[in-house]
Amino acid sequence: MKPQARLISLLCGIIFVFLFNNLVYSQTAAEEVLRIGEIKSGQAQERTLIVEQPDPNSGDLRLKFFTGETYERTEHAGILSEKDVKNLLSLFESFQSHMINTSPESYTEQIFTSEDGLLESGCFFSREFNDWMIYFELNKNQPDSFIFLSAEKVKEVVDLLRIEDRG
Repeated sequence: MKPQARLISLLCGIIFVFLFNNLVYSQTAAEEVLRIGEIKSGQAQERTLIVEQPDPNSGDLRLKFFTGETYERTEHAGILSEKDVKNLLSLFESFQSHMINTSPESYTEQIFTSEDGLLESGCFFSREFNDWMIYFELNKNQPDSFIFLSAEKVKEVVDLLRIEDRG
């Protein structure tokens, strides 16, 4: 292969990667998304839970995180209606005030399932870690859509879910 052909091939590859990344990871101009915040999982396989409000005029939230490497990233996302947000917030506020400082002898968990049945969240006491864990399964139809957070992250979760605190 001639040096000019190699250079052109290399440049085309760089341009493709640049365009691909911008198409995959950018928001469309028509979609205005308010990014409310994020929480790092703190687990061995680090994941960041991102909380967004797709429509500033509604109380719905989109929760998402990514798995995989830069070129093979998979988005895992779930939608919570305003009613779902209130119910999930109630679960975590109850956990925060009544359960977080306990160490149950038997398996204990609280579970929330969204109205559409696709998103599940909750908290459970892990004997393995001798601590409470928070989890989100963002889409029951998508493998590997779990993210786990330590119980000490519950305040961050509650703060992100509070509707009245969003401007």
